[in-house]
Amino acid sequence: MAIALRDRIIEMAAVGIAAGGSGSAIGWFLIHGYKEEAVFSFLGAIVGAAATVAGAVWLADRTATSASVKERQILIDECVSLAPIIERSLAIYNADGRVTGAFRTSVHSLHNAALEVPAIMREALARASTLDFRQRVKLIKAEAAILDFEGFYQDVFSPEGPDPINEQSWPGVLTRMGKCLRVLTGELGRG
Repeated sequence: MAIALRDRIIEMAAVGIAAGGSGSAIGWFLIHGYKEEAVFSFLGAIVGAAATVAGAVWLADRTATSASVKERQILIDECVSLAPIIERSLAIYNADGRVTGAFRTSVHSLHNAALEVPAIMREALARASTLDFRQRVKLIKAEAAILDFEGFYQDVFSPEGPDPINEQSWPGVLTRMGKCLRVLTGELGRG
């Protein structure tokens, strides 16, 4: 997660106040007759404890940021891998306006590439702790679009043929899937 400007300002103010307080405390102790050795030993213990806590906080933030980037990158890679196949399938269909051998080959390769993606998306929804609500909603929509494609694919290429009541079309299904994946990729890219 990127640190916002507001967080940076709060961080700088806290460090400034802590530094000013430490300097004032040293001066006050020395003015009131405390020995330098005792004052600096005490200050060293406080600074050491603060550095330990700050290091632990930094490490926890770094680990969370790394996990977030990894989780999002897996999903982005899956979405990006499907995009050229969707575009190729749409281009072939739009050129002929019907289902041809080249279109069938392209859609079969899209089907094979998209088989695992809904399962990956479900796992991301179940386990990814760093996705925000917007990203989760986009992920659900993208998964639904892929499942719609899978259902339409199964319906069209079944031995019985497509259901006559089904109003879906290849351009509609592929366009919706491509759009949902692009929106998800954009949302995940923003972090």
